[in-house]
Amino acid sequence: MSSPLNQLADLCSCEVSVSINPHTANYETIEGYLEFQAEEIEPEILAKMIKRNRLVWVQAYPTTPIGFYVVYHYDIDEAIQQVLEAVRSKQ
Repeated sequence: MSSPLNQLADLCSCEVSVSINPHTANYETIEGYLEFQAEEIEPEILAKMIKRNRLVWVQAYPTTPIGFYVVYHYDIDEAIQQVLEAVRSKQ
């Protein structure tokens, strides 16, 4: 069986993006980077992201370049799995 990331790529006919620590590109904190998305993230997940200073962002456009799923997490495997499950649930 292929990896979850390969499975996600196979299910999406449009873009799949994975980014780790994008906040560091502009010397931002995680809180600053996620200023507008923070309320969409579970407080426990956000707290662990901040504590570990690790931000994983996975975004997938399954069938069109408009509709997408996005997950913010501190664990890359968990983030990919959550997006994969979201894409599968809408098929």
